[in-house]
Amino acid sequence: MTRRPAPSPNRLVVWLMRKLVLPAIQRRYQLQVQGVQAIFGLKPPFLVVANHVNFWDPFWVSTFVPVPVQWIASDNLFRTRLYGTAMRLLGSIAKVKLMTDAEAVRQVFGVIEARGVVGIFPEGVRSYDGRGSPPMEPVARLIRKLRVPVVSVRIEGGYLARPRWSHGVRLGPVRLDYRLLFRGPELASLAPADVYAALAAALSVDEMRAQAIARVPFKGPRPAEYLERLLFLCPHCRVVGSMVSRDRLFACLACGHAVRMNDLGFLEPVDGPLRFENPAEWNAWQLEELRSMIRNGGLLERVPLVEQHVTLFTGTRARPFRRTGGGTLILLPSGLGLRDARGVRFFPVAEIKGMNIQNREKLEFSHAGSLFRLDFRRLRASPYLWMKAVEFLQEAGSVPGSGEHAGVIGRR
Repeated sequence: MTRRPAPSPNRLVVWLMRKLVLPAIQRRYQLQVQGVQAIFGLKPPFLVVANHVNFWDPFWVSTFVPVPVQWIASDNLFRTRLYGTAMRLLGSIAKVKLMTDAEAVRQVFGVIEARGVVGIFPEGVRSYDGRGSPPMEPVARLIRKLRVPVVSVRIEGGYLARPRWSHGVRLGPVRLDYRLLFRGPELASLAPADVYAALAAALSVDEMRAQAIARVPFKGPRPAEYLERLLFLCPHCRVVGSMVSRDRLFACLACGHAVRMNDLGFLEPVDGPLRFENPAEWNAWQLEELRSMIRNGGLLERVPLVEQHVTLFTGTRARPFRRTGGGTLILLPSGLGLRDARGVRFFPVAEIKGMNIQNREKLEFSHAGSLFRLDFRRLRASPYLWMKAVEFLQEAGSVPGSGEHAGVIGRR
C-alpha cells in the first residue's frame, strides 16, 4: 500500500489548544473523568476510539490524553477555508462519511508509522437520540491490522448536554470513562468478530436508559426546541411531518397531541396519554412505522415527501461546494427530484450512496461519482426523515411509481 506523508499537528496550535481551549471546554461541560490512569505511561503509537454523541467529543476526549490525538473527521469540515485550516493545523484526517475511503486509511497508517496517535469514532455518525449505533466493521478490521494499543472512551451525558437536533447547550455533567481495550500484540491472535464484539461492548451507550437511573438535570432554555428535526411522526394520529416545538412544548398540528420536555430530558403528558417517556423510545417506534409505511403501505406512492426552499450544492472531497440549483425537493419511490423553473434534476434511489446529515439541516450523498449537498433552508425541516426514507426505500428495493400523487407530506 502506497503511503502518503502523514498529516502532522502544528505544535503551537496544539499548545494553545491545551492551554486555552480545552480547559475552557472542560469547565463549560463540567467534564468528569474516570479510568484515565489506565493510559498513564502509554507511549505512541496507539489508537483512541470513542462513541459519538456531540460535536465536542474529540475535544473532550483529547483533554485527558497527554499527547496530541489526530482525529479522523468528516471531509465536510475541510471544505471551508476557516475550518479546513484549523483541521489541518490539528493534523486531522479527512474521511468521506459512511463510505470506503482508501486515502483516509493510508493516512492512518502513516500517522501510526510516524509514532502518532489516531482518534476514531467507530460509529461513523453522531447519535440523534442518545442511543449508540453499531460500530462499522471496517474499523474493527483496521484495528486488527494496525496491532497497536487501543484506548476506548465511553462518553455519557454528551447527548443530554447538547442533543444533535437542538441549538442550545444544557448545563450538566459529561462523564468520560477511559479503558485500555487492547494492548496491541494480542490482536494478531483475535478473530475479526472478536475485535468487533469487544469494540461494540466498550462503546455501547444508551443515554436515556442511564438517565432513568441517574436522574441528573441538564438545564437550559427551550429544551424541546427543534425536536421535530428528530421526531417527525405523531404517535396519536400517525401523520408525518405534523409535529412542532416551542420552548418545552412539543405538539401535533394535525390532532393536538402534546407533550412537554423536562430538565431530565424526559417527556411529560400535556394533552392526551403519554406514549413514550423519552425521544429515543419515540424514535425507535417511528422508524419501524416509517419502514412499514414505505415497504407495505406504499406511502410515497400515494403521497410524496416534499420540502420547499432547498438549495443544491455540488463539490468534491477536497474543494468547497458550489451552488448548482435550488427549488422544491420531492421524494418518490423511485428517487429524489429537485424541481425548479428549469425542470427537475433526478437522483434514482438505487444510485444514491453514503447519504448522511451534516450540520443539522444539510443532507449529503454521492451520485454518479459526484458529491451533492441539499441545504434545507427551513430551520425546522427534518433531513433525518429524508435520510431514513431513502434508506428504507433502498432496503425495500422500491420500483418507480406511477408519478400520480394525491398530495404532499410536510409543511410548506
